[in-house]
Amino acid sequence: FSALTLSYRGEHTEALRRWERYKRLAPLHPHAFFFDSARLVPLLLLHRHEEVDNAARQVTALHTGFTFPYKIWLSALGHLGRMTEAAEVRQRLCSMEPDFDLIKARERAPFQPAVDLDHYVAGLKKAGLT
Repeated sequence: FSALTLSYRGEHTEALRRWERYKRLAPLHPHAFFFDSARLVPLLLLHRHEEVDNAARQVTALHTGFTFPYKIWLSALGHLGRMTEAAEVRQRLCSMEPDFDLIKARERAPFQPAVDLDHYVAGLKKAGLT
């Protein structure tokens, strides 16, 4: 949990270091879908969008009904300009959480500093979320 907390505070490099430690200690954790989803946040906010795309595919395969990774993935796809893939991910996300929009994304994401929140929301907007 500390990795995600650190990333919410803008300490993305340390967050990834902590995530890597968790993965070494518990490679087959029963809630890996949650902890592996947390890794997407620092990757996105470090602008490592390709890595988000690759990791999000794996994470969403572990638990198809968990909406959190779809949001981060959608933002990364928007930044990558992959509109066809973004439309597919947006459709999946909105089928599970139909009221999710840019306003809710901004309100619900606890990213600090503001530049991180802006990056996340900008990616969602580029991906076609309204």
